[in-house]
Amino acid sequence: MWVPLIQKAFVKVHGYETGYETPGSTSSIDLWCLTGWIPESWNLRDWREMSVRQHGEMEAMWGDLSAGIREGYALFTAGPEGMDRGKSDRTGLDSGHAYAITDAVESEKGVRLLRVQDPRRSKVWKGLYSPSDAANWTPDLLAAVQGDKG
Repeated sequence: MWVPLIQKAFVKVHGYETGYETPGSTSSIDLWCLTGWIPESWNLRDWREMSVRQHGEMEAMWGDLSAGIREGYALFTAGPEGMDRGKSDRTGLDSGHAYAITDAVESEKGVRLLRVQDPRRSKVWKGLYSPSDAANWTPDLLAAVQGDKG
């Protein structure tokens, strides 16, 4: 939950009264301004068309992301771009909005999932593995996501 708290602190420090609609801002810029940390950006848009080399890079990114969250040494955000209103309504995501990535899990069968939280809590994901997607939530996945929380 550090990412939303840091972003909220950034918004408060800079006096933006309207909340998270910081003009010209991205989560990377916000975190850099507040912490001095130099962000790294990963474009995951075209993952289905990656070359073999790029798949190796994706494996390394997954390792960095899951270790960073598990060990607490990194903050991650996600921000969809370029979605029209229709796609936003269908997916439950807002284009240009920053979401906190608070967990990365892999099931025993190799399914990888990210827990993505909306600091505004204004919408809910509607796609695969959403809370209403009973077809894809197998006992294996539930065990991976719930971990020791059982």
